[in-house]
Amino acid sequence: MDRTMIEYTYGDVNADGKINMTDAFMILDAVLQKDLDDGLLKETRAENLSAPEYYYRMDVNGDRKVSQVDATLILRYLVR
Repeated sequence: MDRTMIEYTYGDVNADGKINMTDAFMILDAVLQKDLDDGLLKETRAENLSAPEYYYRMDVNGDRKVSQVDATLILRYLVR
């Protein structure tokens, strides 16, 4: 599935229509739980999202890897 085929908002990891701390924590949880293999998501924990959509939502900076940098970008967005 191509990123352009999915309608989503960068950073809204859980697809609740809001970008908040929960989204940042979901990214950090994936990183810490080693759900990522070399920065690429191995599986999805979001029941209502396909694995590609979940991954794209977590890849906030669009570098095709999910890391703590993506969570940091959400946190910076929230404090501005």
